[in-house]
Amino acid sequence: MNFQMSMRSKIMLQVMASYSVSFLIAVVLFTLFKASNVAVETIAPANSIWNTVYFVSVILVETLILILLIKYFKKINFMKIIDVLVSFFAIFGIASIFFSNLAWPILISFIAILIKELWNNFWYKNALVFIVVGFFSAYIGYSLGILPIFVLLAIIAIYDYIAVFKTKHMVFLANNIIDKNTLFVMDYGRKVDYSKMSVENKNEKKDIAPAKREHLHLGTGDFALPLLGVMTLFSQSIIFGLIGFFACLFALLITIMLLFSKKHIALPAIPLQAIALIIVLGIYYLTLTI
Repeated sequence: MNFQMSMRSKIMLQVMASYSVSFLIAVVLFTLFKASNVAVETIAPANSIWNTVYFVSVILVETLILILLIKYFKKINFMKIIDVLVSFFAIFGIASIFFSNLAWPILISFIAILIKELWNNFWYKNALVFIVVGFFSAYIGYSLGILPIFVLLAIIAIYDYIAVFKTKHMVFLANNIIDKNTLFVMDYGRKVDYSKMSVENKNEKKDIAPAKREHLHLGTGDFALPLLGVMTLFSQSIIFGLIGFFACLFALLITIMLLFSKKHIALPAIPLQAIALIIVLGIYYLTLTI
């Protein structure tokens, strides 16, 4: 009997561990925010749908601007600039909980980002992703109500499907950042040297058979956006927050299995997670009426 684990199984386990770590970080930070009575300013009351309108508008406008910048200013690495700013904000926000003197959070953020840039190690980069995802999931989940977050998830799920299968601009963005060592993409499995890959193979991977896949790229949003809903639900009910997390994890693993079993260039990872989480939310509201 062959007990050697396949690369596909290793990837699935790595994703499970990564998602779990991100969730645990979010729970710890959420608890710290709550214990410290962190004040969060929003554009509208926590349960207002205008918060959803705001987030959707920001996502669409920023995506459009980013595509135009990448397309017409190819010599400037805008993704790296955004990557550094987002990383700094998240790490600074976490460090600020523990230090009243702002000099320490600034120094810690600077060192963490400098190590990532000098040491091109995808596990260290992934570890920073977990921290960033945990921070934003806890921060936004702490500050907003259930209605705007779940409407946001439903809209993002539809948008993710359209962006991958119809307009395909999400695939375009992914192909332009997977080799840039940014926190926008997580790497799993056997590392691919994109510097030795032709432009045609890099942008068109239709010749890759499912059985030959030995790597996986997951967008940071594939973790972060569903976890926003999980943490919002967690703020209302710890039990249903945990159920929501496992539902999202299961849905994500199904999506990855579909990617490995079909000859797809890419698959949207958010739709199945959003559906799973909305079902959990429906059950949660049903229990409140009983």
